[in-house]
Amino acid sequence: MLPQLSNSTLLVHIAFHYVSDRRRFLEQVLLAVYDYPLRSIQVVIDSNTEDARSHDLPRAPDHVQLRIDVHPGLDHPFLLTWQHRKHMAEQRGNYDYFMYVEDDIVVPRKAIERWHREAEGLYRHGFLFGFLRTERTASAILVSSDQLKPARSHHIRFLNGKPFFAPRNPYHGFWIYHQRQMDDFAASPCWRDGNRPGWGVRERAAAGMIWRKPKRHRTLVPLEPDLTVPQDVLVAHLPNNYALNPDSDFGKIPIDELTTMSLLDKLILRGRLLWTRSPS
Repeated sequence: MLPQLSNSTLLVHIAFHYVSDRRRFLEQVLLAVYDYPLRSIQVVIDSNTEDARSHDLPRAPDHVQLRIDVHPGLDHPFLLTWQHRKHMAEQRGNYDYFMYVEDDIVVPRKAIERWHREAEGLYRHGFLFGFLRTERTASAILVSSDQLKPARSHHIRFLNGKPFFAPRNPYHGFWIYHQRQMDDFAASPCWRDGNRPGWGVRERAAAGMIWRKPKRHRTLVPLEPDLTVPQDVLVAHLPNNYALNPDSDFGKIPIDELTTMSLLDKLILRGRLLWTRSPS
């Protein structure tokens, strides 16, 4: 069993490539982290320039310590997203939980609380608890940022009779691990390069250790018994740039339609569920 959040410590790194206008996203990310019900939280903002210190950020509550680390002279701006690795490796024994998040991904408290309840059970089966990035359209419809097509029956798995969505695209812009997972992560190829050659530098940094094999991820997103997507697995991609771009295929499927399947798919799933519940 994982340590209770209220008695635990968390180290959070946020990659913030300084652009003045994006500070509004960073502020929302910080406010979400400030709301986490932990005993102590250390937040480190990794930035590329001292300009990141030139603006006031939301005041941290008593249980949160906030600092900005500046990494000038990087060979490429995207490498900023990898600067957390050294510090986290050095701090592995000093915190109960570890998190890396991009500067425009809001991970709400309820998502962290559900992760805490269910992550270890999934990990014992060889899977990682997954989340879904969301955006808002111009008419405020909540859509999936990263899924291009609705789920089919072969994207649904059952563990102990509970349904999970194995997304085609498992990317969600952050990761969070408990101490044992962090040790496994640091010892894996994912720690060095993300273990996913087809993804970009930033995406591989935010992928954590989901790519146990370069062509096979191990992310499962919990679903409700009726296969709908629960609210507490959703995180917000604040720019909404996919949903608002008519030329992008991303950000077009409403969340409440993501797991709406054909009658045939539903019959296949019903048969599979009955088979998993049958005596061995």
